[in-house]
Amino acid sequence: MFPTFRRLKRGSVSGLAAGVVSILAAGAIGISTTGAYAQDFTLSVDVPVVSLDVSVTDENGQPVDGLRAEDFEILENGERQQVRYFGSSTAPYHVYLLFDSSGSTRHKWDFMRRAAAGFVEFIKPQDRVSVGIFDARLKTLTDWDDSREDTLAALNPITSGWRSGGTTEFYRSLERAIERSFDRIRERRAIIVLTDGRDTSLYREIIRHNRVMRPEEDKRFNDLYQAAAEGGIPVYLIAVNTDLNLDGNTEGADEHRNLKIIYGESPVPKQYLEQVRIRMGRVAEISGGQILYPKTLDDVVPLFEQIGQTLGHSYSIGYVPEIEGPDTVLRRIVVKTGNDAHSVRQSRAGYYVTAPQ
Repeated sequence: MFPTFRRLKRGSVSGLAAGVVSILAAGAIGISTTGAYAQDFTLSVDVPVVSLDVSVTDENGQPVDGLRAEDFEILENGERQQVRYFGSSTAPYHVYLLFDSSGSTRHKWDFMRRAAAGFVEFIKPQDRVSVGIFDARLKTLTDWDDSREDTLAALNPITSGWRSGGTTEFYRSLERAIERSFDRIRERRAIIVLTDGRDTSLYREIIRHNRVMRPEEDKRFNDLYQAAAEGGIPVYLIAVNTDLNLDGNTEGADEHRNLKIIYGESPVPKQYLEQVRIRMGRVAEISGGQILYPKTLDDVVPLFEQIGQTLGHSYSIGYVPEIEGPDTVLRRIVVKTGNDAHSVRQSRAGYYVTAPQ
């Protein structure tokens, strides 16, 4: 059993977050893991345990299973840390697959079921999967105890005539998935989201004020960010149709296309796409997950399979850092095993911390 991370204390922090904040993601999965460390803003959250997932391979690139907590060494800025929480590679995973079923992703719905099928194929028999979709609201389609056949069948409606609602509540839907989908589950947990990250509230604020709202002004985003910071659940975001992998949608609603029509050569449409991506990156970073950018739709299915393989052979580790020292200190994390032939990849490589005032 992998316990829920205990929140330690509250402090107001100027920087990417408050308390402990993940800022660096090591590329454990291919295609593209480029993140964006955006402008500073202030947010108060409880300081969580630092959690990360690590995968270990041998000299032949094969996964190494069966390691124990004492086989790992964690260094924070060169200082050894005590492993407080540990989930072995054989411990069950509960993975919530969340799919964006809004109009702006309509031309990607056929890939959703294929991606889910690929993921289910690569996870272990003891792992559990639940599936949800969101547009104007979050809807969970399957329970943790449903069979894998039922899990895949649940996605059929959105690939055969599903009609999305008129708005996209991405921030609130993901916030609710973090807070409500793992009730009473204390084994290892993760959320994987396929989305373009476009929340209708951000688009409407642009139309209302003729500018792109900054993250610190955005209450809905900050509610999600705080939930991700406190949840102890890694969030993997497979981000489609961003400014880094733009794939224009001609079949459904497309906010970026509309902004280009409204604002022409103004920087607003570009700023909108950048802010969508930056906010997704922050959620992935603070949760200890990753954001990945498939170059084409054909990359989506193998990417889900790779995540399934990675989670299936990963170890979950947590430790409690000492929050001391000067403000805005970069704490670098290095995880090692006692075997020099092992290669270790970790879901986060460091975090910033500002000492409580």
